[in-house]
Amino acid sequence: MDVAERIFAEQGIGGTSLRSIMDAADVNAAAIAYHFGSKEDLIREILQRRLAPINGERLRRLDLIEARSRNHSPSAEQVLEAFLEPPLRFATDKTPGGSFFIQFLGRIFVEAGENFQPLLQEHFGEILRRFPAALKRALPEVSPTQFSWRFFFMLGALAHTMMNRSMVAWISEGRCNPNDTKKVLRELVTFASAGFNGVSRPQIKKRDSK
Repeated sequence: MDVAERIFAEQGIGGTSLRSIMDAADVNAAAIAYHFGSKEDLIREILQRRLAPINGERLRRLDLIEARSRNHSPSAEQVLEAFLEPPLRFATDKTPGGSFFIQFLGRIFVEAGENFQPLLQEHFGEILRRFPAALKRALPEVSPTQFSWRFFFMLGALAHTMMNRSMVAWISEGRCNPNDTKKVLRELVTFASAGFNGVSRPQIKKRDSK
């Protein structure tokens, strides 16, 4: 799985064959077939290995803040922090192969499209049920359509931050440290919270020219 994770990250999902993984890992086809069955099953196992602890920590934190809130909803900032911190910490810690997994996950989102939606639903289904629900309770004034757009944009900001961390150091001329997880989290929560709480401008209708 370590070798497959690295090759998928470097070469992409469609551009990687089981044969290339077998050659790099020095294993035979029988071993791959016995343990994984197919390329999709191998991808499923890689996702399970990495995402289970990340999403488990997300849900643990959400359970905790909801229990502490008792009769009122947690704030949007609390919910966002519980959602964003575990993957950000994974992206910046020293977990072996962690950087390859972030690239691999990005490849799935960018390349696989609808083919892997059932697989992603399998791993993110509960996350995408509970966290939006908690955020909606904290943001009752945001319409369902606005909320959907803003949640989608927040996911994009998280993915971009995780997969392009070195870019911020370049853009900021060294002022921003992408490895300072606490600072990254604070800035991303502030950004996302402002986006969710933003007031949409009313659409200005153009007058017909005569």
